[in-house]
Amino acid sequence: FGIVTPECDIYTRLWCVFEMHVSLTLGVEVRIFYHSVSRGFGGHGKTYYNTALDTAAVNVDTSKSVCSSSFDTETIRRYVSTMDEGFVTLDDVIYWIKISSLASNLGQTLGESATIVPFGLSSASCADARINAGVAKVMHMWESSKMRLSVNNESHPSSKKDLP
Repeated sequence: FGIVTPECDIYTRLWCVFEMHVSLTLGVEVRIFYHSVSRGFGGHGKTYYNTALDTAAVNVDTSKSVCSSSFDTETIRRYVSTMDEGFVTLDDVIYWIKISSLASNLGQTLGESATIVPFGLSSASCADARINAGVAKVMHMWESSKMRLSVNNESHPSSKKDLP
């Protein structure tokens, strides 16, 4: 389980992203929960804050992730450098987790006027649309990161792996 809050982006914590990768590699389900706050009384003037949707368009770059211990940071970085695609693989894992955690909550209605979604209780009339928009934003960021990687690899031939 992971909890995303406004105070700390768990995707910038190297232990967190590494453990998510290892869990998925071992076939262990990774579930993410999101902090949410709603202020006001429904409809016009109500303010919703939810980390699931509010961070959907945030680029993932696990190569910048760190641990509180420099020893742990260096140890995990050394291990990741031995993996196929290294931090690119970790980025893919995090994008996949963000998408699947949003998508797994589509259509989970509690009643006629409310639905439970990864960011808390919300109006059923727009929850699925907001989740779909969040999934689309994450997918766009993932695709953009792949395009940047492709451009960087083309402009720096030394970064390409030798093919047999």
